[in-house]
Amino acid sequence: MKLRILLILIVFSKLIFSSSISGYVYDKDTNKTVPFCNVFIMNGTMGDIGDESGYFALEGLKEGKYTLIVNIIGYSSDTQTVTLGKDDFRRVDFTIRHISIEMKGQEITGERADFTKTISISKDVYKKEEFDFSPQLIEPDIMRVFQLLPSVVASSDFSSALYVRGGSPDQNLILYDNSPIMNPFHLGGVLSTFETNSISEAEFYAGGFPQSYPNRLSSVIDIKSINPTKDDFHGVVDASILAVNLFFESKIYDGLSFYVSGRRTYFDKILPIIGFTFPYYFYDLNGKLDYLISDNIRTSFTYFNGTDILKLSIEDTVDIVSLQWGNKLYALNYSQILSSASSFNFNIYSSSYHNYFDVIQIFKAHSLIEEYGAKADYSIESGSFNGKFGIDFLKDSFDYFVSIADTFSMFDIKRSPYTLSAYLDGSYNYNSQIIGQFGVRFDKYQFNEGIIMNPQVGLKFFFTKSLAMTLSLAKYSQYITSIRQEDNSFASIFGEMWLPVESLYSPQECIHAISGIEYYITDDLFISGEFYKKDYPNILYTTIAQLIINRENPENSYISSNARSSGFEVMLKSTYGKAMGWIGYSYSRTEFLKDSYYVLPFYDKTHNINMTLTLPIFWKTHFSVSGNYGSGLPYTAVVGKYRNYYYDSRTDSIKPGGWSEISSGYNESRFPAYKRVDISLSKKFKISSFSLKVNLSIINVFNFRNVYFYYYDHDSTPSKRYEFTMLPIVPSVGVSGEF
Repeated sequence: MKLRILLILIVFSKLIFSSSISGYVYDKDTNKTVPFCNVFIMNGTMGDIGDESGYFALEGLKEGKYTLIVNIIGYSSDTQTVTLGKDDFRRVDFTIRHISIEMKGQEITGERADFTKTISISKDVYKKEEFDFSPQLIEPDIMRVFQLLPSVVASSDFSSALYVRGGSPDQNLILYDNSPIMNPFHLGGVLSTFETNSISEAEFYAGGFPQSYPNRLSSVIDIKSINPTKDDFHGVVDASILAVNLFFESKIYDGLSFYVSGRRTYFDKILPIIGFTFPYYFYDLNGKLDYLISDNIRTSFTYFNGTDILKLSIEDTVDIVSLQWGNKLYALNYSQILSSASSFNFNIYSSSYHNYFDVIQIFKAHSLIEEYGAKADYSIESGSFNGKFGIDFLKDSFDYFVSIADTFSMFDIKRSPYTLSAYLDGSYNYNSQIIGQFGVRFDKYQFNEGIIMNPQVGLKFFFTKSLAMTLSLAKYSQYITSIRQEDNSFASIFGEMWLPVESLYSPQECIHAISGIEYYITDDLFISGEFYKKDYPNILYTTIAQLIINRENPENSYISSNARSSGFEVMLKSTYGKAMGWIGYSYSRTEFLKDSYYVLPFYDKTHNINMTLTLPIFWKTHFSVSGNYGSGLPYTAVVGKYRNYYYDSRTDSIKPGGWSEISSGYNESRFPAYKRVDISLSKKFKISSFSLKVNLSIINVFNFRNVYFYYYDHDSTPSKRYEFTMLPIVPSVGVSGEF
């Protein structure tokens, strides 16, 4: 105990009674931060590698004169000289210019350097360029890029929802500027609501994520928007066969800048020209106001709105069917650097997802979840120790009803539970071979007695500077669930419908156990392999049928079960030269308990191979290719039929009616294997300060016929089976102008 107290006193005395230098590295042309830069003292042994926000810190310095050097591949170097006094804290920012050079194999990249400093269990970080150059289904889509990871399964071509290591989409936490987005997909999930011009980077955790991320069981996608330019006006105009997108960013005055981005589909305007009417469109509107109050204080306001509208009407006067659904987010973020080794962050937000359905003013359905949240955390970094302590408060309001003719209510659910939490995440570099990770989260959920604790431990052991083993064990809880369908149908075409975990039930739980190997073959060629096992002691969901049956007491409509998932993944990733890409393989098995038996969910995929590659070929032209081969998904087969008969009172006779199907056991059959290859070619032209990018993509270039479901003609003898297939070969052209 005395030794622990002594170590703590030494750490804090080092912070208090020493000098330090910290700051950010900026791109000279865009005034945006440059992540993972090397900053070191000339003729010295001390240095630091900037984080993903471009921030660096050199601590424990004595008074004196220091010359600092910053460099990173693809940028010019810069130097600055600083004179420190005793117990002095200096802010120093660097500005470096991008240069066109090839990355050399012997140089150390930011990701390579980060490998030696941190534990990144089941974590991948992706930059804007990786989204822009990937093959596009009409438009760039970050969720489609994540579907190419070995830990992710896509249920069909018609959805960009993510099934991560056996988890369902409602178990994924998706954040935009530290705030949750409940259902970030447009009609059927074909496209996500995230517009790539406004995205800086995205972190993806397939498991073992820090305890600072609340209220989800499976995975985390943490998306950061760009910090708007601090200089001149910058704009981008994108046009595809589906939509047009406008993006603008500019400085208002010193320290204050903004961006705004808007996208709208236009086939509801174009298709009538050729005699076809499809009265559906969606629009996305998001923006950010960023204010650098001082060298150490930054605040920003983010707005996000994605809305789908579908209306079927008679002569544009009487609406037969009216649907509207979408997300809306308001978020305020505040960050302050307290010293070279500590910082404070505060986030407050309002996030909602609504779904309205109206049929000729008779049948009405409405689903709404509004989440209000506040979060504050304190981070400290000192030598070998990194830690974050925080508290957060969430209040979810649920409003879900279905009615007929405004007189009969099938069900009407209103709930507003809160969750109050405290958490701690930390890591400690014991020596050059061992990094330890720990975390714990305490939740007080209003509909549950007592306090729920979720612990986490992790370890990274280095056999060499390039080879490491990782271990992680963590428990997570979730206090919301959704209305599900149990087959891969169009039932979820309008997104998730959320409900709280009622007081009759324990919160949903999942335990992640992960072990892995990471190896840098060269500084730009990385291979990793992970074994994982996920146990769900308690999962909850419900169905529309259950809600109707229990409409007087909807809390009794929940289905309680347990599930398990396990598997192995391996991925080879390259960043050599300007080429980016990976190839991955996964083996997985997912089961859940149904009627006393373990069965397969419709998204279980035993074998899955994904690959993607982007490389320059000539004259500023890039070629991209992605491919996927996977086991067929499970389905419940039709194995027979029988004729229904009815009594006809008019003729006093028994007559034949329609056919009923005889089904196999639940999800005992599988569709044929899924195969798809996409290619893309992009060419960039530059005229003075204006640049034009043309992109040609071909989805499913070999026109593989991937089965979505079967349907039958039982009037034939024997019955005829037909296939409903997914996307055929789909070419698309997109144009982007930047100025």
